[in-house]
Amino acid sequence: LLRNDVTVKIPILGWRESHEEMSGLKGSFKKVIASIFLYAKAGVTLQLGTTVTSVNAKDIKKIVRFAKF
Repeated sequence: LLRNDVTVKIPILGWRESHEEMSGLKGSFKKVIASIFLYAKAGVTLQLGTTVTSVNAKDIKKIVRFAKF
C-alpha cells in the first residue's frame, strides 16, 4: 500500500452500539477501530467516512474527535 501511494477508506458507521446496529455485526466496531490503528501505525494514508442517519447523528462529534487523532 505504501509503495503504491494507496489511500484506504474505512467507514465508521457510528460510535460503538450505533456502528454495530448499522452494520448488523456484533463486534464490528472494535475490529474497525483496531484496523484503523494498525493502518495508521504502518503509515498508510486513511480516509474515514460516515453517512449521517437518525441512528448515528448523536455520534458525529465523537467520530470527528476520533478522526483528528
